Amino acid sequence: MSIEIRRKSPQPVDEINLDIDNLSDLALYNSLKNIDESLYGHVFDIKDLMSIAFIEDISDIRINNIANNDFLVFDLSELGFVNKSPSDTILSLGITALASELNYNDLTLLGTAEASKVLTSDANGLTIFPDTFKLSIGTGEDLQIHHNGTNSLINNTTGQLRISAETGSSSDILIGNSSSTVTIGQHLAVAGNLTVNGQTTTINSTVTTIDDPIMTLGGDTAPSSDDNKDRGIEFRWHDGTNAKLGFFGFDDSTSKFTFIPDSTNTSEVFSGTAGNVAFGSGEFTGDLVVDTSTLKVDSSSNRVGIGTSSPAKTLHVVDTTDDVEIARFEGGDGNISIEGGAKITFSRNAINYLSCTHPSGSLRLETGGAGNNRLTIDSTGTSTFTGDVVLDNAKSLRLSELDSNGSNHISIKAPNSVTADVTLVLPDGAGANGQALTTDGNGNLSWSSVASSLSSSDITGQTAKTSINDNDLVLIADSADSNNLKKVTKANFVDGLTANKTYSSKTSNFTAAVNYHYSINTTSGAINVSLPQLSTTTAGESIVVKFRSGTNFLTLVPYSGNTIEGLNNLILTDSAAPGQSVTLVSNGSSAWEII
Repeated sequence: MSIEIRRKSPQPVDEINLDIDNLSDLALYNSLKNIDESLYGHVFDIKDLMSIAFIEDISDIRINNIANNDFLVFDLSELGFVNKSPSDTILSLGITALASELNYNDLTLLGTAEASKVLTSDANGLTIFPDTFKLSIGTGEDLQIHHNGTNSLINNTTGQLRISAETGSSSDILIGNSSSTVTIGQHLAVAGNLTVNGQTTTINSTVTTIDDPIMTLGGDTAPSSDDNKDRGIEFRWHDGTNAKLGFFGFDDSTSKFTFIPDSTNTSEVFSGTAGNVAFGSGEFTGDLVVDTSTLKVDSSSNRVGIGTSSPAKTLHVVDTTDDVEIARFEGGDGNISIEGGAKITFSRNAINYLSCTHPSGSLRLETGGAGNNRLTIDSTGTSTFTGDVVLDNAKSLRLSELDSNGSNHISIKAPNSVTADVTLVLPDGAGANGQALTTDGNGNLSWSSVASSLSSSDITGQTAKTSINDNDLVLIADSADSNNLKKVTKANFVDGLTANKTYSSKTSNFTAAVNYHYSINTTSGAINVSLPQLSTTTAGESIVVKFRSGTNFLTLVPYSGNTIEGLNNLILTDSAAPGQSVTLVSNGSSAWEII
């Protein structure tokens, strides 16, 4: 405590310091009472407290209604020291601020914000806001910045919270650093372009909407080389038992779009078994291949292959599994239409079948439009033709015996040459015993009784023949068989009448007839003599061949299936002495005998 003692009319004096230390209240009082005038203007330091009772006894000090926190100040109007309240003391110092206002400066720590205190900065220019303290900006405290002990918050209650560079500036704004995480607690709207330059972008929203109709994968610039990575979408799913990782997209190694429901991702290259897909309809401009050769659609040649990767026809089906069936058409009608087709060809070197496998089913062939049935083969094997049946090129209608009896048959055929069309109309019924089919000359056949013998009326009036052709038959009464009529060939008839052979000279290849005598000259070249079919001859009929002259070979060639004494042919050579002859006699079945 310091007390300055002045005189009323100051006069220069030397500065004298009176240091009073460790004196009792009474001693201090007595000392101050005896201060003489020569000590005015000197400052005394009083380091110990002094009782108010003693201070009041000091000259020029007046204490009146002292209160707690009063100050002792010199009042010029009182020409002495008086006690005053803190507010009056502040006013006496020339300070107009209220005491409460001065309390705002009563800081605990410079640079740290305190309630109801002024805001200051420390020696480093820092101002610290403790947790729960808020910095409010705006008349309505619309913007608040604070730390709640855990997180730092910027709260905006009115208008938009904008973080931007100065208007017109192109400066970038950086939020966070390379090692921090920026979290947007609510909705985020980006009015301009959004560029993410990190390693991984994770979107955990349940609904993602993109207005851009085209999504670009693989970078924002054209690649300069092949990175051998696939392009597409990887997705996670669960099959009810295990978690799966799926992929669909472009396979870089095959240059094909692929779908793998259970895939393995190795450095952005996916592997696994291709999955199933379902499409409504599709259009392809190139080839379509299913499992290499299971199905191939060749767009360049407009061909489809099933079981082959190289279809040779418009539809080429190859049985690769030895199935009983290689194609099946199943449905209520199961119709198959071949528009503009000419034929269906079977090329298998074995029996080819057109089958109906249902036990009650049948086959029906229609021509001339639907419903025009031409042939029906029912389940019992009965064939029904609704039109004419044509056996072309003089072919036969073969009626075979029972399979259990053998493979022989009876054939009905047209002659090799037909002058005009002939239609034979069969009569109704089976006819009576002994009746025969007769014609009226117009093709109408009827059952007629045949006379047991010829009568003169059967011959009288008929035009007589002046000659007999080789194929004509002559009827004679066989006296050795009760004069029954027998048919005899012209050759046999002539032979029986003359007992001589018909003579014929030959110098080239020819076909021989029975009961002929041939004189042959091979001077101009080798000659082959074709023998008649033995089944057309009668046992005992003969052919005489005379090798009259010549040095070339003379070969006798039997009909196919016939032999000469077991030989397939008989050769007469020049060394066999020209002039010899051979007589061949038919056995009536399959062999010629040499006489």
